[in-house]
Parts: sequence; C-alpha cells; structure tokens
Amino acid sequence: MARNGVQYEEVAACIEQLIQAGENPTLQRIREQLGTGSFSTLSEHLKRWKDERQQAPQAATRLPQKLIECAQDLWRTAYQEAESQRLAYQAEIDQQLDAARLAQQAAEQQAQEIAQQNQRVEEKNAQLMSKLEAQAEQLGQLQNQLSHLQALESEQKQRFAEETAALRAALAEQQQDYEARLHELAQQQQQTLLKEQERHEAHQQRWMQEVDQARLLVRQLEQKKEEQEKRHQQQERHHQAQLQASQQQQAELQARLRLLEEHQAELIKTQQHKEAQLLAKLEEKEAAYLIQRQEQEDRYRAQKEADQEEKMQLKWLLEQQRRLQPLVLV
Repeated sequence: MARNGVQYEEVAACIEQLIQAGENPTLQRIREQLGTGSFSTLSEHLKRWKDERQQAPQAATRLPQKLIECAQDLWRTAYQEAESQRLAYQAEIDQQLDAARLAQQAAEQQAQEIAQQNQRVEEKNAQLMSKLEAQAEQLGQLQNQLSHLQALESEQKQRFAEETAALRAALAEQQQDYEARLHELAQQQQQTLLKEQERHEAHQQRWMQEVDQARLLVRQLEQKKEEQEKRHQQQERHHQAQLQASQQQQAELQARLRLLEEHQAELIKTQQHKEAQLLAKLEEKEAAYLIQRQEQEDRYRAQKEADQEEKMQLKWLLEQQRRLQPLVLV
C-alpha cells in the first residue's frame, strides 16, 4: 500500500495535465510536476491509474489492427532478444567458473601427490640410515686394513670434496634457473591480466596456457627430484662399496647425507611455497570471475529496466493515439 503523503487524486490530475500537454507521464515528470512524493508511492498511483484506464470502456473507435500487431511484435522481439542475451551471459559465466574449479582441484591433487612423494623419499632415507648403522658395526673388523688404505682415503677425500663442490654448483644453477622461470611466469601472468581487461573472449585460453606452464614447471621439479634421488642412490651405492675403507670415510658419508637431507628439506619448502602461490592466484582469478558475473547481471537488469520503460512508453503512445482518434473522426 502507498504511504500517507501524495494522494491518488493529485497524481491522477497531474497525469491528465501531462497527457493534455503532450508529454509522457513518467515517474520523474510526475514528481517534478508535483514537487513532492517518493518514487514508490508515485509508482503505485501510476499503476492504479493505468489499471483503471484499462478497465474503463474503450472508445467507439480503435487503432488499426496492423498497428497494434506491429507494436506487439516489436515488444515481443525486444523481450526475446533481452532474454537470449541474459541466457548467453549466464551460460558463459557458469562455464568459466566450472573451468576455474576444475583447475583448482587439479592443482590440489598435484600438491597431494608431491607430499606423498616427499614422504616416500623420507622413508628411503630412513632405510639408508639403518643400513649405515648396520655397516658401522662392521667397521671394527676392518681396523687392521686402515694402514694399507691411507693413500686411498686421501684420494677419496679429495674426490668427495670435488663432488660436493660440483653438487653445490649444480644446486645453485638449478636455483637460479628456477627463480628465472618464476620471474618469467610472473611477467607472463601480469601481461595476461592486462590483456584480459581489453579482450575478454581470449581470457580463458590464456589462463589455460598459464595453468599448463605451471603444471609443466611442477613436472620439471618432480623430474629434478627423481634425478637427484637417482644420483643420491648411485652415490650411496658408491659409498657403501667404500665404507670398509675407514671410520673417517663413514663420518664423511654421514655428513654428506645430512647435507642432502637439508637440501631436500629446502626443496620441499620451496615447492610448498610455490603451491601456495598457485592456489592464491587461482582464488584471485575466481574472485575476478565472480565480479565480472555480478557486473554482467547488473547490466542485464539495467537493460531489462530500460525495456520495461520502453514498453510503458509504447503503451502510453497507443493510449494517446486511442484518445486522439475520436478527435480525428470529429
């Protein structure tokens, strides 16, 4: 019900004055003419006035049937186009959200697989430590051979130092390559986000390319881990063959194993950090999709309101012609 304030009789009289002046009785023009009244109250009075006009006896003469059919076809076409556009927007937004959810699920599954692989590596390291402890018990039986292996021990120390230096250089090179790829990936993502604002249709394809690059980077990291594990196993077998040399060599092997464990912990920490970054970026993109969807829904509502206003104006024109028709006949 309308609130106390502007009465229906005042609104009806104002509408009649506007029609007689040849103007369209919109809510804005009625409010300007009266100088008061809320849009909700004026809208209810305007609707009541239209209902009463529709229920009133029609004039003896009517508009041509072709004109009425033309107006109805025009309104029906405008409504169908607006509805088709809304359905197309809704389908496109739903498709994009489904793709983003699938990509996020794939990234989470890859993170779980990496965690399982890390757990298997830790179990292998524990087994190696058990073997090292068992072999340490055999060192007591080899003390008599130490005098004959001093020269070999010195040579092995030097070789181990060279291998350690080479391993550290390789790790440093891998770290630099990894950081360079991350920087390149960040630049590509920034460029993609800028292009998304100008070309919405190409957004999904570029985003899929970024996801493929991220997956490729994860696979490369996994391959590097496997290669490191293979090298570690080869080095471990080599050390196991030489554990019988001396107790000093045993201590050096343990130190090397600790270095490898620290490096592995660093790799795991780095991978977890990158996974968190990937998940954060996916969440940001999903939030951007939701914002775009809200904007498209707002545009659709605005278009629908404009269509309703145009429909009201068309009805008003028909009513005007219906009112002017008796004057023409006279």
